[in-house]
Amino acid sequence: MPEVRNDGHSPMSTPSTSPTTPPSAERKKRGDLAWLALCAAVILASLLLHVTRDGRVSLDAAGAHPLPVTCPSRALTELNCPSCGLARSFVSLGHADIRAAWRWNRVGPLLYAFVLLQIPYRGLRLAWPAFRRRTSRRDATMTVAILFALIGLLIVNWGLYLAGLFHGH
Repeated sequence: MPEVRNDGHSPMSTPSTSPTTPPSAERKKRGDLAWLALCAAVILASLLLHVTRDGRVSLDAAGAHPLPVTCPSRALTELNCPSCGLARSFVSLGHADIRAAWRWNRVGPLLYAFVLLQIPYRGLRLAWPAFRRRTSRRDATMTVAILFALIGLLIVNWGLYLAGLFHGH
């Protein structure tokens, strides 16, 4: 029977991470890579998609290939949800139409800025491990705090819409 060390590995096995990189650092690196990929995909989509005259998101400017409505609240109740208009707001921002982005969802420009700023931030964390080590403690806390603040703003915006203070989109 092979000898088992107190760390759960046999003497012949090797841990999944390199001996110089702690597992938590690898996990943070994967997390940064996931954030970077997700945010880059969102920004790329905002640049490639279009908002048609009738307010649908489409693969082309003419609207010949509109995407289906994916909001379950809108499909079931015909009421806007807190995130209603975010896709159209992001696409409008991708085409530098700030006024339309604001009309679609007033929190959209703030959320888009958050997503856009994640790209250089996560790139720096991936490129320079020293920067990642310096920012690691507060990274998760700040990211979660900002996301909760943005979600709170989405809900406040939605409440103002339901109260009739904002016109629908």
